[in-house]
Amino acid sequence: MIAELVQQADLLGVTGRESFKPRPIHWLIDLDINGKALGVTATTTSSRITSKTGITEQRGKRFSTPVNYLLGSPNQHNWLPDFLTGPVDEIFSHGVDGANGVPKKRDDFWKLVSAARIALPDNSTINAVWHFLKSAERFIDLPLPQSAKDNLNWFRKGPTSEGETLGFRVNGVLAWKDRDLQIWWDTKIHPKIYAEQTAAFTSSGEDAFQSGEGEITRSSPCVFGNIPLVSFGGAPFCSYGLGDQTARLRLDTAEKSSAALNALRKSDSNSLNLGDETAVFWAVHKNRPVDCGFINLVESDDPLAVSDYLKSVWGAISRDLNHAQFHIAVLLAGTGRFSVRSWSSEFLGEVDRKLRSYFEAIRLPGNDPVNIGAMARCTIPKTKKSSKTQPTSTTYEALFESAWRGSRLPIRLLENITKRQSIEFSKGFSEKERFEFEARLRARAALSKLYFFSNHKIIMNETTHATDEHPAYLCGRVLAVLDSIHNKAHNKITASSPASRYYGSASSTPALVFPRLCKLARIHLDKIKDPNAANGLDHELTHLVAKFAKDAAWPRTLALEDQGRFAIGFYYERSRQHPEFSSTSDAAQQAAN
Repeated sequence: MIAELVQQADLLGVTGRESFKPRPIHWLIDLDINGKALGVTATTTSSRITSKTGITEQRGKRFSTPVNYLLGSPNQHNWLPDFLTGPVDEIFSHGVDGANGVPKKRDDFWKLVSAARIALPDNSTINAVWHFLKSAERFIDLPLPQSAKDNLNWFRKGPTSEGETLGFRVNGVLAWKDRDLQIWWDTKIHPKIYAEQTAAFTSSGEDAFQSGEGEITRSSPCVFGNIPLVSFGGAPFCSYGLGDQTARLRLDTAEKSSAALNALRKSDSNSLNLGDETAVFWAVHKNRPVDCGFINLVESDDPLAVSDYLKSVWGAISRDLNHAQFHIAVLLAGTGRFSVRSWSSEFLGEVDRKLRSYFEAIRLPGNDPVNIGAMARCTIPKTKKSSKTQPTSTTYEALFESAWRGSRLPIRLLENITKRQSIEFSKGFSEKERFEFEARLRARAALSKLYFFSNHKIIMNETTHATDEHPAYLCGRVLAVLDSIHNKAHNKITASSPASRYYGSASSTPALVFPRLCKLARIHLDKIKDPNAANGLDHELTHLVAKFAKDAAWPRTLALEDQGRFAIGFYYERSRQHPEFSSTSDAAQQAAN
C-alpha cells in the first residue's frame, strides 16, 4: 500500500511538505481595517434536499491556507496552530461561551499572530486581526447569525470533531490571501518549523519503497488530523533471532504516503465513510489518475445520479479503462493509532461490472436507491436521535465489500433484519412514525435481495415477482394481500391488521397462522364498500391460495433464508396496485399473477 500511495502522491504533485494545503473553512469573521467585528458569515458550498428534513445546508468551503508541518514524534507533544485559521477554542480566550477555552492552544495561536505583526508592522491585515484578538474575549459575543446562536455545538470540540473552523476576512479580503503574509509564512516560518520537527528523528539510509538513499525517519507525519501514519514504538515482526525489528522508512516516503492518504480522504470522489471506518480508493492507468468517483454512489440518495451511471458504458469512453488499476483501503482511526482493516487491488472495469450488478440486485419499485447506510441502520433497533447506538463497522464493511467486490453477505445480517422486522411490526407505529418505518421496510427488502444475489446469484424484481412460486415467497405475498383486505375494510391501516399482529409467526410458522387469517379475510371482504375493490382483492387472494393446492398444505416452518424470501414477497406484493374487477367473471378473464 505504501508504494501505491507514493505513486499517487507523485501523480497528485504533493510531497507532504507543503506550507499551504486545502482545508475546509466553515465561517469567516468579517473585520474592518481597525479590527472591529462586522459579522460572522458561513461559507457554504452546497445544499441538498431530503424528503424528510427539507433543505439541508452543507457548510464549509475548501481554501488553500497556511498549515503547520506536523510530525508525530514519539513521547512528544508537538502540536502547533495553523496560521490565521482555527477552531473557536484555539482563538478565543474563553472559548465558545466561557466554558471550553484551551489556554495553551489559544496562547500559541496568538503568539503566531504576534510574530507576524512584529515581522510586518505596517501590514494592515495582521494588525486588524491582532486588535480583534485583544478585544474579543468570547465567541458568543460576536454578531453571530441566528443559525449559529441556535447551534453552538457546531463550534465545540467533541469526540469526533475539533469544532468548525474559523478564518478572518479583513476589509473584504481573506486574511491568508495577503501576499506579504503568504511570503512570510512560506519563506520564514514554515521552513523553520520543518527543520525543527525533523532534525532529531532522521538518519541516512534506504527503504524498500523508493530507490536511492534519503533521510530514514524514526517518526511519521500524521493522517486523520493528528494520528501518525506509522508507529515506530513497537515491532511489526520478529524473526530469525534478530529481535524486535521495525521496517525502515524514508522521511519523504512517509511524507508522500501521508499526503496522498490525506488528499484522498478529503476528496468526495475518493473516500467514503463506513461507520467508524473510512474507505479510500483511487485508480491509475498508464501513470495517469482515473476518475472512480462512481464508487460513492453506493451511499447516494440521488436516483438520477445512479440512473445516469447505469446508462453509461465504459467501452464508449475507452476500452483501456477496463485495465486501469483500482486500489482501495479500508482504514480505522482509533483514539491514537492508525490501522488498515483491508487492502485490495483490482481492475477498474471489473469493479464497474460488479457495481452495476449490485445496483440491479437491490433495485426496488420506484427506482429510488437504497444506500448502504440505510441498509446498515435497518439491522439495529430504531433508536432516538440522541442515542449513540450505531451499526457496527463490520456491517458497513460487509455491505461495501458486497457492492464493489461482489463478496457474500454474512447470514447474520439476514437474521438481524428478519428479527427486527417481526419486532417492529408487533410494536406498531403512529402516523408520525410511518415515514421512518416505511424507509426501514424498504431498506430491509433491498438488503434481503442483496443477500440472495451475493450468496446464490438470484435476482428478485418485478419481473420475477409474478412467476416466483417458492412457498415462502408466496406466503409473503398472501400476508400482504390479507393486510390490504383488512385495511381496505377499515379504510385505514390499524394496529390489528394481519401484518401488525402476525408477521413474526406468519414468516416462521405459516401453517399455524394462514388458515385462520384466510377465514377472517372472508369477513373483511364483505365489509369493503367498493365492490370492484373487493372483487379484485378476492381474486388476488384466491389465485395465490390456489397455488398451495399442489402440496395441499401451508409450509409448517420456514428456515432463515426462507424468511428472507417471505420478506421480499411481502414487500413486492405490498407495493403493487391490485386490479379492480367489476364482477367475478371479469376477474376470471383478467387473471394475473
